[in-house]
Amino acid sequence: MIWLRRLLALAVVLAIWQIAVWLQLAPERYLPAPATTAAAMARILASPDDMKAVALTLLRALAGFTLTVPLGIALGILGALVPAFQRMLRPWTELLRPLPPAAIIPISVFAIGFGLKLYLFIIVFAALWPVYFHTVAAFSGTNEVLLRTGRAFGCDRLALVRSIVLPQALPQIFIGVRIAASISLIGSVVTDLFAGQDGLGYLLFERAFALRIPDVLALTVLCGVNGMLFNQMVLVLRRLCIGWHEQMMAEAAAS
Repeated sequence: MIWLRRLLALAVVLAIWQIAVWLQLAPERYLPAPATTAAAMARILASPDDMKAVALTLLRALAGFTLTVPLGIALGILGALVPAFQRMLRPWTELLRPLPPAAIIPISVFAIGFGLKLYLFIIVFAALWPVYFHTVAAFSGTNEVLLRTGRAFGCDRLALVRSIVLPQALPQIFIGVRIAASISLIGSVVTDLFAGQDGLGYLLFERAFALRIPDVLALTVLCGVNGMLFNQMVLVLRRLCIGWHEQMMAEAAAS
């Protein structure tokens, strides 16, 4: 049923798009028909060079995401368990968190240079904060009754974290992880646009300046598809790690 609703929503969007083309709300050169865009998508999917660029962007985003998650969780746990560390880090987080990835690319190029290390730095910088803040909030919000019960059963601090705090915190941590997955892909594409020599963002930049608008629209759709793939990857990881939580929520909703 859910897939039927999604297909219906897609059909509505395509219909509105086609009507806009028929009504000539914008010149057809800048608003090509869905069929023209679909043909451009087919050409991109059939091009080994274009698909290599798409794969490079995905792999860089995945590499940055893989570094971001454990680092963000580790810093978040440290911040929750050691309040002095959290207070020390707070001015820096408030200063750096609002910076968009594009704003730090120029200075990062001078400091780091080009290549994979630039991508990893930009992605980790941009995607770290949601994981860190959700981890701090999850660990800080542990039910005090559960902690007292654990101490009554003789659990030391490490046992409390492992057996009580972490299982209760994981659902909220995964909210930050899902946000970080999207930001990782955004960081990878933005770095392609501003400092890349290949990748999906570089293709967008190249085709836009050549006024190949159907290709630009097709590549934009590919960005969205890649985002959906990343989201599904995180959902699978979440199901593997905390499937018990989803089962509990489903049982609670059914009762």
